[in-house]
Amino acid sequence: MSAILAVQAGCCPSLPQGDAEKSILDVDCTIQLPTPLKLDYTVLEGNISIQARLLGPQDAPVLLALGGISANRHACDVKADDGTGWWRELAGPGRILDTRAYRLLSFDFFPGDADLDGAPLNITTADQAKIARLVCDYFGIERLHAFIGSSYGGMIGLSFAAQFPERLNHLIVACAAHRPHPMGTAWRSIQRKIVRLGLEIQQPDRALSLARELGMTTYRTSQEFAHRFSALPKAGQTEADEHRFEVEDYLETRGRAFIGKMSPERYLTLSTSIDLHHVNPADIQVPVSLIGFRQDQIVPIDEIRFLHQHLPSPLNYFEFDSLYGHDAFLKESRFLGDVLKSILTP
Repeated sequence: MSAILAVQAGCCPSLPQGDAEKSILDVDCTIQLPTPLKLDYTVLEGNISIQARLLGPQDAPVLLALGGISANRHACDVKADDGTGWWRELAGPGRILDTRAYRLLSFDFFPGDADLDGAPLNITTADQAKIARLVCDYFGIERLHAFIGSSYGGMIGLSFAAQFPERLNHLIVACAAHRPHPMGTAWRSIQRKIVRLGLEIQQPDRALSLARELGMTTYRTSQEFAHRFSALPKAGQTEADEHRFEVEDYLETRGRAFIGKMSPERYLTLSTSIDLHHVNPADIQVPVSLIGFRQDQIVPIDEIRFLHQHLPSPLNYFEFDSLYGHDAFLKESRFLGDVLKSILTP
């Protein structure tokens, strides 16, 4: 394997006495992918790198965890309780995805901003799955104990299971299905048009912010918005004022927070990747556990039920109600924690 470790962190403090005196290794590294690398729509040449993190006791079972398109390799906090981990309520020492008992692997989705050179790429979830295999190869991981994917990460998990069943004991998928729903594609296509227009008029940050605002209306539910926000204009406005509403403040705050998370070109690439996703359920020959939420607008529960019914090896199926809709995989930590514990506990 021609991958090269560019950066490696030191060891974390060892476990307390009685825990087999295993030290927890936290390896945060840059992996050079072997090229040329043939993907579905392109062949990668030159210097192609992936940022990956592997955290946990040496030789412990490996959990590969991937989230939505804005997630990164830090599923758990970089430092204890620093709030950087995108799944920090579930992943880390003493949590459900316990990095004292498992090695937790994650990586930044390809492409990084440096790989794009000012233009988006056509990258599929099958391509991301191939990269996931190369990341596993680099770390010498022959077989994953479980691949835990949520949203976009769940799509990649399904693609990984279909292509590399010999590398995986168990697939756990939340808020993802075997194909995108046309309504989700409709919303994302509008977001991409907003971003492309922003590039044309040289206002990329404003465009990304607006695309994120639109996204928030699809990730969450009308019930949550009705509970949180007044339908009336904000008080204290005069006839000369442009009327403002509470929900606008929320959406604009979320939009501004997204600026700088990724370039417009990377956003276009990963958004399109969602809509290029397709896996035949019959091709998934590993045990699968599915988790869905009935109010998810992006991945309607009927899609997850269909997937469950057509899998050769369905193992567990869970569905819940949630005000948070698609974002339930980030917000409903109690539900997901209980489910993941029941799945992972022998």
